[in-house]
Amino acid sequence: MYDLYDHGRMIADRVRGDAYARAIAATVRPDDIVVDLGTGTGIFAVLACRAGARRVYAIEPSGIIEVAREIAAANGCLDRIEFLQSDARRVELNEKANVLVTDLRGTIPFFTSSLDALIDARKRFLADGGVLIPRSDVIVAALVESPEAYAVHDRPWSAGWEGIDLTPARRLAINGMRKRMIELRELISEPANVVAIDYETIATTDFEATIELGATRDGTAHGFALWFDTQLACGIGFSNAPGSEATIYGRSFVPFESPVDLRQGDAIVIDLAARFVSADDDYLWRWNTTMKRREGESRPLFRQSTFFSHPRKFGMAE
Repeated sequence: MYDLYDHGRMIADRVRGDAYARAIAATVRPDDIVVDLGTGTGIFAVLACRAGARRVYAIEPSGIIEVAREIAAANGCLDRIEFLQSDARRVELNEKANVLVTDLRGTIPFFTSSLDALIDARKRFLADGGVLIPRSDVIVAALVESPEAYAVHDRPWSAGWEGIDLTPARRLAINGMRKRMIELRELISEPANVVAIDYETIATTDFEATIELGATRDGTAHGFALWFDTQLACGIGFSNAPGSEATIYGRSFVPFESPVDLRQGDAIVIDLAARFVSADDDYLWRWNTTMKRREGESRPLFRQSTFFSHPRKFGMAE
């Protein structure tokens, strides 16, 4: 759950904030009904009122909603915003919305229960012909050469401490995904689109895709990065791609079991899948990799999953 400091960082992110402000102004019309899903401090709800919304339903499960009420009052629109402190999947509304606005992403849109909540809200809250902000996201991947990013998963456990063998913990760490500001210079392949999300039609929280990432230079692949490009409204969007202006989202770094030496023209094929586990309100990720040498040789590399990043009872079979 985000605290006030986290929400402050979101507000300070002008790339995100300016794009959402323009999208709300371009989308919301006078007399519209708007749902602000995950309102946080209520900034989008206030912007919707400024754009002419007659009523905004601001939904937020955490106590930060009380700050949102005060901000709405300070900006003269408390009478047009109905604040609902609840998981949106348990909320019932008496009228349909013309616009649904949300930003529940982490480093990528497949994050905790956010997509599940959005799909549910779209089905139950949005009127026929209603509009979503964002409209679509595209998840993108590229191979990464970054000893620094890899060290977070590897070094504490491989090196040991005071003569203590810590390698059993490495198995868990090397199957985890971490937020990191991967830089453009650290990419050693061209980016490839993984999956496109059309928020008007998406019906499942899960996805599976196979991507081939070819090395653009000799180097060592320590893993791969994931990020997203978003379209909030027609002609309005942004990206958290390496090389773009920094945003709060960062990038996801996904490590390989061990570094892979590559020559230009080699490729790594990644079978990537994410499955939403409703009992945990989170995702189980899988990435199985295959090496394709430029001469044509192909061989399996690693089979990894965030399932293996969680401690299990000692002695349990793999």
